[in-house]
Amino acid sequence: RSVLYQRAKMESSWLLCWEGDQAKAYQYISGSTEWRRLVNNFLDEGAWYIVDSIEPFSCKRLPVLLISSPDPGISKDWVKRNDATELWMPMPRGEDLEVLKESVNPKLTKADFDTRLQWAGTSARLVLSKKESLSVLKALQKKVE
Repeated sequence: RSVLYQRAKMESSWLLCWEGDQAKAYQYISGSTEWRRLVNNFLDEGAWYIVDSIEPFSCKRLPVLLISSPDPGISKDWVKRNDATELWMPMPRGEDLEVLKESVNPKLTKADFDTRLQWAGTSARLVLSKKESLSVLKALQKKVE
């Protein structure tokens, strides 16, 4: 199956598809006529349309995966209009974050990790952030809320 990927705050969108036995990636200008035509052309193939943090422009017959974490304001109206199913990923446990820390942010000290965990709960985005300033992290938390 082909995948069409469109992300907020990016000027381009991507088409990932198979040509013979080779995977190919093509870049398009987001929202362009060419991109809209492309989405419609892949309806018959059963392609997936993945949209990250913005409302899809069209989804009448194309399966859509709308990634909208952690802001339900982006997806709320769209979900209602399209009778879509909402799924939420559960928050990780502290133990999960400790395991992830080694690959995501290995420079994070145990003391900083514990402070962030106490302050932010088990929000992976906040606890494992590579941003060092607690004030920057607090600003990020306000944005998330």
